[in-house]
Amino acid sequence: MLEKRAENLFFLYILLCCSLLLVYTGCEESTGGGKKTEFEIDKDYQRGPLTVHMRVDKTKATIAETILLELAAAIEPGYDVQMPKVDKILENFGIVDWDNLGDKLDGNNNVVSTYRYRLEPFLSGTFPIPAFTFEFYDVNSPEDKKYELTTEPINIEVTSL
Repeated sequence: MLEKRAENLFFLYILLCCSLLLVYTGCEESTGGGKKTEFEIDKDYQRGPLTVHMRVDKTKATIAETILLELAAAIEPGYDVQMPKVDKILENFGIVDWDNLGDKLDGNNNVVSTYRYRLEPFLSGTFPIPAFTFEFYDVNSPEDKKYELTTEPINIEVTSL
Protein backbone atom coordinates (compact mmCIF):
# COMPACT_ATOMS: atom_id res chain seq x y z
CA MET A 1 0.00 0.00 0.00
CA LEU A 2 2.82 2.40 0.92
CA GLU A 3 4.71 1.50 -2.28
CA LYS A 4 1.64 2.21 -4.40
CA ARG A 5 1.21 5.62 -2.76
CA ALA A 6 4.89 6.51 -3.28
CA GLU A 7 4.61 5.42 -6.91
CA ASN A 8 1.52 7.65 -7.39
CA LEU A 9 3.28 10.63 -5.79
CA PHE A 10 6.33 10.10 -8.01
CA PHE A 11 4.09 9.93 -11.10
CA LEU A 12 2.27 13.09 -9.97
CA TYR A 13 5.62 14.84 -9.42
CA ILE A 14 6.82 13.92 -12.95
CA LEU A 15 3.50 15.03 -14.45
CA LEU A 16 3.69 18.36 -12.61
CA CYS A 17 7.29 18.96 -13.76
CA CYS A 18 6.39 18.21 -17.39
CA SER A 19 3.36 20.51 -17.20
CA LEU A 20 5.44 23.36 -15.81
CA LEU A 21 8.05 22.82 -18.50
CA LEU A 22 5.39 22.98 -21.22
CA VAL A 23 3.86 26.13 -19.72
CA TYR A 24 7.29 27.76 -19.42
CA THR A 25 8.23 27.07 -23.05
CA GLY A 26 4.77 28.16 -24.21
CA CYS A 27 5.16 31.52 -22.44
CA GLU A 28 8.46 32.29 -24.11
CA GLU A 29 8.25 35.47 -26.18
CA SER A 30 8.34 34.91 -29.89
CA THR A 31 10.33 37.33 -32.01
CA GLY A 32 8.51 36.26 -35.15
CA GLY A 33 11.82 35.99 -36.96
CA GLY A 34 12.20 39.78 -37.00
CA LYS A 35 13.49 42.53 -34.80
CA LYS A 36 11.21 43.41 -31.89
CA THR A 37 10.40 47.09 -31.82
CA GLU A 38 9.34 49.07 -28.79
CA PHE A 39 6.74 50.96 -30.87
CA GLU A 40 3.46 49.59 -32.23
CA ILE A 41 3.02 52.60 -34.53
CA ASP A 42 5.96 53.98 -36.52
CA LYS A 43 4.94 56.41 -39.26
CA ASP A 44 7.15 58.54 -41.48
CA TYR A 45 6.10 61.83 -43.07
CA GLN A 46 8.22 63.76 -45.57
CA ARG A 47 8.05 67.14 -47.21
CA GLY A 48 11.05 68.59 -49.00
CA PRO A 49 14.09 68.60 -46.70
CA LEU A 50 12.12 67.45 -43.61
CA THR A 51 11.30 63.90 -42.52
CA VAL A 52 9.26 63.32 -39.36
CA HIS A 53 8.99 59.98 -37.55
CA MET A 54 5.98 59.67 -35.25
CA ARG A 55 6.09 56.64 -32.98
CA VAL A 56 3.60 55.38 -30.38
CA ASP A 57 4.31 52.36 -28.18
CA LYS A 58 0.69 51.09 -28.04
CA THR A 59 -2.75 51.82 -29.43
CA LYS A 60 -4.65 50.12 -26.58
CA ALA A 61 -4.14 50.93 -22.92
CA THR A 62 -6.00 50.93 -19.65
CA ILE A 63 -6.77 54.21 -17.93
CA ALA A 64 -3.97 53.40 -15.44
CA GLU A 65 -1.30 52.96 -18.14
CA THR A 66 0.76 55.56 -19.96
CA ILE A 67 1.46 55.85 -23.68
CA LEU A 68 4.91 56.67 -25.04
CA LEU A 69 4.94 59.15 -27.93
CA GLU A 70 8.16 59.89 -29.79
CA LEU A 71 8.59 62.64 -32.36
CA ALA A 72 11.81 62.73 -34.36
CA ALA A 73 12.44 65.40 -37.01
CA ALA A 74 15.32 64.99 -39.47
CA ILE A 75 16.15 68.15 -41.44
CA GLU A 76 18.70 68.60 -44.22
CA PRO A 77 21.64 70.98 -43.74
CA GLY A 78 20.74 74.59 -44.50
CA TYR A 79 17.26 74.31 -42.97
CA ASP A 80 15.88 74.67 -39.47
CA VAL A 81 12.79 72.99 -38.00
CA GLN A 82 10.54 74.12 -35.17
CA MET A 83 9.11 71.24 -33.14
CA PRO A 84 5.39 71.46 -32.29
CA LYS A 85 4.22 72.52 -28.83
CA VAL A 86 2.70 69.18 -27.84
CA ASP A 87 1.24 70.39 -24.54
CA LYS A 88 -0.78 73.10 -26.32
CA ILE A 89 -2.72 70.75 -28.61
CA LEU A 90 -3.25 67.63 -26.48
CA GLU A 91 -6.90 67.45 -25.43
CA ASN A 92 -7.51 63.96 -24.06
CA PHE A 93 -4.10 63.19 -22.61
CA GLY A 94 -1.88 64.75 -20.00
CA ILE A 95 1.91 64.81 -20.18
CA VAL A 96 3.34 62.86 -17.24
CA ASP A 97 6.95 63.23 -18.36
CA TRP A 98 8.92 64.38 -21.39
CA ASP A 99 12.51 64.23 -22.53
CA ASN A 100 14.55 66.00 -25.19
CA LEU A 101 16.92 63.32 -26.47
CA GLY A 102 19.03 66.03 -28.12
CA ASP A 103 20.17 66.67 -31.65
CA LYS A 104 22.42 64.32 -33.58
CA LEU A 105 23.51 63.78 -37.15
CA ASP A 106 22.21 60.83 -39.15
CA GLY A 107 24.05 59.03 -41.97
CA ASN A 108 22.98 61.70 -44.51
CA ASN A 109 24.29 64.60 -42.37
CA ASN A 110 20.73 65.60 -41.43
CA VAL A 111 20.16 67.04 -37.96
CA VAL A 112 17.74 64.78 -36.05
CA SER A 113 15.85 66.25 -33.07
CA THR A 114 14.02 63.70 -30.92
CA TYR A 115 11.48 64.28 -28.16
CA ARG A 116 9.71 61.64 -26.06
CA TYR A 117 6.49 62.22 -24.19
CA ARG A 118 4.88 59.95 -21.60
CA LEU A 119 1.11 60.53 -21.90
CA GLU A 120 -1.69 59.56 -19.55
CA PRO A 121 -5.31 59.33 -20.66
CA PHE A 122 -7.97 61.29 -18.78
CA LEU A 123 -10.98 59.06 -19.60
CA SER A 124 -11.78 55.68 -21.08
CA GLY A 125 -12.89 55.57 -24.73
CA THR A 126 -11.18 56.04 -28.09
CA PHE A 127 -9.26 59.28 -28.38
CA PRO A 128 -6.82 60.62 -30.96
CA ILE A 129 -3.30 61.74 -30.36
CA PRO A 130 -3.73 64.80 -32.56
CA ALA A 131 -1.92 65.71 -35.74
CA PHE A 132 1.24 67.75 -35.12
CA THR A 133 2.51 70.55 -37.36
CA PHE A 134 6.24 71.07 -37.85
CA GLU A 135 7.42 74.38 -39.32
CA PHE A 136 10.69 74.61 -41.23
CA TYR A 137 12.54 77.22 -43.24
CA ASP A 138 15.77 77.96 -45.08
CA VAL A 139 18.32 79.33 -42.57
CA ASN A 140 19.79 81.65 -45.22
CA SER A 141 16.46 83.46 -45.59
CA PRO A 142 14.38 82.89 -42.43
CA GLU A 143 12.19 85.93 -43.19
CA ASP A 144 11.03 84.28 -46.41
CA LYS A 145 8.34 81.64 -46.61
CA LYS A 146 7.99 79.07 -43.85
CA TYR A 147 6.88 75.58 -44.77
CA GLU A 148 4.78 73.12 -42.80
CA LEU A 149 4.56 69.37 -42.49
CA THR A 150 1.56 67.93 -40.60
CA THR A 151 1.28 64.37 -39.29
CA GLU A 152 -1.94 62.37 -39.01
CA PRO A 153 -3.84 61.74 -35.77
CA ILE A 154 -3.46 58.31 -34.16
CA ASN A 155 -6.41 56.79 -32.30
CA ILE A 156 -5.76 55.30 -28.87
CA GLU A 157 -8.30 52.98 -27.27
CA VAL A 158 -8.41 53.50 -23.51
CA THR A 159 -10.24 50.96 -21.37
CA SER A 160 -11.26 51.20 -17.74
CA LEU A 161 -9.77 48.96 -15.09
